[in-house]
Parts: sequence; structure tokens; C-alpha cells
Amino acid sequence: MKRGLALAAVLCLIPMASHANDYGTFIRVKPGRQTGQLKVWISDDGRDWRYIVSSAPYWESYSGTGKEFESYLFPLPYLPTFARVGVMGPHLGRVRIDSVDAVVKNVNQTPLDVLPVGEVLDAAEARVADGKSAIIVHRGQADAVDGLVLKFRPTKAPAVPLPPPAAFGVYEGATEPMDEQAKWLATFDFTVLQVTPAIVPLAREIKKLNPKHRIMLRLMTPNNCVLDYFYDQASRDYIRCATVDRYLQPLSDITEVATLSEEEPGNQMRGWFSLLPADFIYEYRFEFEKETGKSFTWQSQDLVDWLGQKLEFMYDDLYGYIKSKYPRVKVYQWVELRGYGNMSGWPEFVRGEKIRMDGYVTEWFEAHRERLMDTPLGPMAKDIGYYEEYISNLCAKKKLRKSQILGQVWAHAPSGGDVVYQIDKIREQGITDIYVFVPFMIPGHHPHWVDEKDMNYGMAEWEKMKNYMRKERQPRR
Repeated sequence: MKRGLALAAVLCLIPMASHANDYGTFIRVKPGRQTGQLKVWISDDGRDWRYIVSSAPYWESYSGTGKEFESYLFPLPYLPTFARVGVMGPHLGRVRIDSVDAVVKNVNQTPLDVLPVGEVLDAAEARVADGKSAIIVHRGQADAVDGLVLKFRPTKAPAVPLPPPAAFGVYEGATEPMDEQAKWLATFDFTVLQVTPAIVPLAREIKKLNPKHRIMLRLMTPNNCVLDYFYDQASRDYIRCATVDRYLQPLSDITEVATLSEEEPGNQMRGWFSLLPADFIYEYRFEFEKETGKSFTWQSQDLVDWLGQKLEFMYDDLYGYIKSKYPRVKVYQWVELRGYGNMSGWPEFVRGEKIRMDGYVTEWFEAHRERLMDTPLGPMAKDIGYYEEYISNLCAKKKLRKSQILGQVWAHAPSGGDVVYQIDKIREQGITDIYVFVPFMIPGHHPHWVDEKDMNYGMAEWEKMKNYMRKERQPRR
């Protein structure tokens, strides 16, 4: 799955009144002209700057509707000693600012001082809304900031509460030598096991070594089987047996959680992005046309909706099948849900309200989008993390508790922050069950396809995670 930093401004204004209560402090800018180039940073000492958000959502809305904004609101966690409003990046031109101040609990705070950074004309004009403008001149230097540094009488930074205690796991399959693998896996709180025949003795050995260890099984459906599952009873019976019974039956007494497949729709819909229709879909084109009354059009939204109904049936049916035969096993879904904030690039096939679940598997993704949100003071621009938004939607729409969500972090490639950074970011959202996807962390135990670079990186990440777990397992004072 593709990961990295992505910024996307959203055109629409999203009413979310609760956010007004979360942010009692703002930087307020009155622009001379509408612009998407302004960025805001804060600092306690004037040296280390933390990025907050940009004016891009205002510009996107203005470009789409033609409606101008009298002022821009940028939410802050507290009022720092210094705030910086400026331009950075390849933009070439001038940005006019009529005035800039802060709002703290609906009370205006005029800056104690306004200092220019880089090339700025008439910086002092930004202190007062008198129709005169400070003009920021930026000449496209990628790393240079031109703008204004504002000095305020700071408010107290909010205390950062300790996250709740976490349980740590790993995603693994059974490979030789399994006795050594079992010893290593038993040091974790839980394991998400890829299903192969060898996992039965492996899971038993892990549980023997650590009776408190929690066993979770990733039950993998065959790729591209969804339409066969829906239309053919014999195929459905086989998939139930091969996916569920083969592994849960011998391990149901020690299995806490079963996940339905992984990273869907990426496995069920393999071939979706091909130029020609995928065979497993095309052979059911007459069923599509009969049921929808529309001509079969490859990659159309009508086809997405129709396939989504079949996926919903399969995942919900498998949930019911497992609960009927293995009622003590919790069933977690692992498929992207429509309207929850996906950024993978896949169409959103599955509607969350159509499938049952006891929990859900998420994967850390260092991505953000900037959008406008309503507040009593007017629209504010907010930087929203993809992961934060997805967790919020899961809890609101599916009524899940944070304890019902598995958080996956990555440690097999040096991208998106190291394993400790990812764990900390997931814990900020209140997730308490966190596992690492890295099938070659175990010392002296690496699949043949792992190159030396990735192996060395994975081993270094294991040392970090081992130290992190050791520290977190110490009694809290």
C-alpha cells in the first residue's frame, strides 16, 4: 500500500460545530486579496517552528464559488510566544495582509510586535485593520520563508496526558525454525498470524510459552472470489471451509480475534485498474446488466456500486458464519469503508453500515488533508490527519470503542517515520492494540526474498521496538 505525506484541500465547507469547542485560540488574518499561499507556524522560542495549516482551503473554496472570505481563521492548540504567517515554496508573487491578530476565547489579542522575515514591505501595517496592507514578496525559493513573525503574551500550553497502556503485537506467518519463532513471538502481547497449515502447532507453542499471549488469525479469502461467493453456493461453501473452518476449527479455543482477509479491496479487486475488464468481473456482466438495467461499462460508478453490494454480502455473511460456529471469536473487518476518509486510491466499494463487525483493522498512514470547518467565528482552515479522521469515523459511524480497533505500523522500509514515531502517533488517537507489520524482524530469521538493506533496517527497527516495549511495561508512577 502506498504511504507518504499527501496534502489535499477540500472544496466544500464542512459543518462540524464540535470543533469550535476544541479550538478556543486562533490566528486571524484579513487578506488584501484571496490567496492559498499563506502558511502558519508557531514557536515558543522563535527558533523551532511547528507547522499548523495553510490558507489553501480558502482559495479552493473561493476558486469554486467566487465567494470571498473577509478573514482567515487558523486554529492553534494555545497562544504561543511567537506565530509566523508567511509564504514558502515555489510560489512567485506578492501576498497582501491587511491585518493579523489572535483570538483567545472570543477575545482579540493584538500582537505585541510584528517583525518581518525575508522580503516584506510595510510590515507594521499588519497590526491594524486600517485598509493599509503589509506586502509579502516571495520569489519562489523552495526553502525560504517570507512573512511576518508575531509576538504575543502567551497562554499556558495544555498538558499532554499520558496515553493509555498499550499492548504490542506482530504480524507473522509460520516459517522454520518454528521453535525459535515461537519463542520470539511469545515475547509480544499478541500475534496476527497469517493462516497456513503450520500455524496450528505454532499458535499452540506460543500459547504454551506465554499463556497470556493473544492469538489473532488473519483469515485470507481467495483473491477475486467475491462474485463466485455471491452467485454460486458450492463456491460459497468451499470458501467458508477453506477460509474459516480449516484454521478456526483446530484453534477456536485459543483464538481471540479473526480478521476477514487484509487490506481490502486490494486483494478481492485485483485487476480493477487494468485497461481491459478483469475476467472474474467480466464473466458476470450479464448478471450486472440484468440487475441494474444498465450496460456493462468497465470501471464505472454503477459497476463500483454493484460490486460493492456483493462485497458487502460476502463480508457480512462470513461474519455471520463465524459467529454462528465460533461465537467466542471476535470478527474484525479489514476493508476500506465508503466515506470514512480513504486515501489509498481505490474506489470505495463497501458501505460500512452494510457489514457487521466486532472490530476493525487500521494501518498507519502519514497523510493529511486541509479543509474548511465551521465555527461560531466563521470558517476555519484545519489540517486533519487521515488516520485521525478514519478513527473518528469508525467510532462515530460504527460505534466502535478504541479498544476494538487494531493499529498496524510499518517497519519494513524507511518511510513514513520510524516504528516508534508511528506507534506514538497511533497511541495519540487512543488505540491500545498496536502491531508491527514486519515479517523479518526476528533475529537470524529472514525470508529468502528480503534484501540486505531491508533486513538491516528491520533489525534496527526491532531494537527500537524492543526498547520501547521494555520501557512501556515498566510500572507507571
